[in-house]
Amino acid sequence: MDDLERYINKSIQDSEFKKVYESKRLKYDLISKMISLREEEHITQLELAERIGTTQAVISRLENGSTNLTLSMMARIAEAFNRKLLVEFA
Repeated sequence: MDDLERYINKSIQDSEFKKVYESKRLKYDLISKMISLREEEHITQLELAERIGTTQAVISRLENGSTNLTLSMMARIAEAFNRKLLVEFA
């Protein structure tokens, strides 16, 4: 376990920290999945952008986390990869 993991494990006991951490983790998990799908398909950001009708700059901002993924954007990305988008409340 590295220092970051120890810090998170200790800090997660605080309910406010846990709330923020969980909300950010979901965002970055989605970004990571999007990047993985793109890399599995061996396509560039530009090629993905063309598939979903946007620009490479938008894909870049999505992947670096500076722009939030919307549900409609996630649906377009899923369709571009011929995947289903599943959303659930647990």
